[in-house]
Amino acid sequence: APLTFRATTSNQGTSAQTNVILNVNISNGSSSVYSQTSAATASLPSGGVDTLSITTTPFPPPSTIASYTARFRVSQTETELPTDSVNNWVTKSFAVTDTIYARDNGIRSGTTSPNKYSGGDVDNSRIGNIYEIYTAATASSISAFIDSATALGTTIQAKIYSLGSSFTEIAASATYGINSNANKGRWVSLPISAALQQDSTYLAAIITTGVLSGTPNIYVYLGADGATE
Repeated sequence: APLTFRATTSNQGTSAQTNVILNVNISNGSSSVYSQTSAATASLPSGGVDTLSITTTPFPPPSTIASYTARFRVSQTETELPTDSVNNWVTKSFAVTDTIYARDNGIRSGTTSPNKYSGGDVDNSRIGNIYEIYTAATASSISAFIDSATALGTTIQAKIYSLGSSFTEIAASATYGINSNANKGRWVSLPISAALQQDSTYLAAIITTGVLSGTPNIYVYLGADGATE
């Protein structure tokens, strides 16, 4: 899907800044493939905050498999000291792959669990991410990071739901038992088979069981990052 860009910008100096703009430049490791600039903010006062957006010319990710780096740069008419311009840059990365559709790219910065949410401390609670499918495809697995804090004796299962007026289950994996320390603190891929339709939305969920055993209740903890949560 075409990507648009936004940046929340704050003026941490003592003087108003004029013609504040956001530029996003994307490279594929060898050359630039995209460079666009937002409309300028006429004046950003001291202590002011504004959102700069590039939406009229989005970036259409190419089908070429590669890793991409997006550099966000905020600039203005006034000249800053070099030490003050360091925080004008932010770098983000993403990849076009042949088989993986993910937010976290295999990196987790925290954990989450169904019991974090109201009503989630019971068996068969589910937690997951919503995916928008733009081209018909077949889902062959769902992967999750099983954190080492997960209690032994719990199990997980992957399920896919189509989204309409309600969640409709369309596929389920076999269960995966967390019955030894070797089965946690690692990524686990659960084979599943589901035909995903073009321009449709699905929930890829992990179902947790075994959480009602033990005193107090025990839980499954999955890897997460701030954006995915």
